[in-house]
Amino acid sequence: MLLVLLVVVALAGCSGEEPPAPAVEKSAAAKPQATPQAAAEKLPAVDPITAIPIGPDGVRSAAPEGWSRAPRSSSYLVRYRRDPREPFPSITVLDTDLPGDVQEVTADNQPALVEAIAAWLAERFTRDGKSTLRKPPAGVRLGERFAVTWSAPATDKVAGLTKPVDEVSYGVLVGGRLYTVALRAQTGRLTKQADLAARAVAAALSLPDPDAQPEIEPFPGLGESPGEPSGDATDDENESSPDDADDADNPESP
Repeated sequence: MLLVLLVVVALAGCSGEEPPAPAVEKSAAAKPQATPQAAAEKLPAVDPITAIPIGPDGVRSAAPEGWSRAPRSSSYLVRYRRDPREPFPSITVLDTDLPGDVQEVTADNQPALVEAIAAWLAERFTRDGKSTLRKPPAGVRLGERFAVTWSAPATDKVAGLTKPVDEVSYGVLVGGRLYTVALRAQTGRLTKQADLAARAVAAALSLPDPDAQPEIEPFPGLGESPGEPSGDATDDENESSPDDADDADNPESP
């Protein structure tokens, strides 16, 4: 009889049924995990030597390390290129009046900025009652900054012809004003490395240090990035700006 009981117990242990997981493991598995947008992604460095004032109140922008500043243009505040000999990939910084009444973005009011930018984009990227955005605006964390990202249709000059290009934008609030950092690349050639560089530019936008010594205006031709034209050379004749591209895709947009 004892032998029979031992056989029964052994068979029960080999039935293939796994014992339930400990309660502590179940609780850990059920705990919500932070989404990629909720956590600040590690960004590449910007070159502080390249920082220049670009907007009202002296807001400053710096190039990602390894990128150079493109010639000046009235179409944008500043533009960076990974290769000064090639138009793409490019990172362009623009500014605009802030939609809504958000003055400082925190984790608590970031959704309000997303909604305000969504309404602003709807006025520019709606056709026949439908949105033409490739990706709707969503909250994103850029270093210590709470921002908004989206993707809109765009066109630019490619080999002398106006063609569609890939564009991803990041909207950040600096000094109560909305700055848009737009990354562009030829269709299908937008890389993660370039995207991180654009995020770094957006995260590094900053107001000047009030305690810093005033800068001396350089002589014409100085302060340009290596390999770029100096003086009054511009990009106006060669490339269209993000705003120009938006108008081309949306003839009725303001």
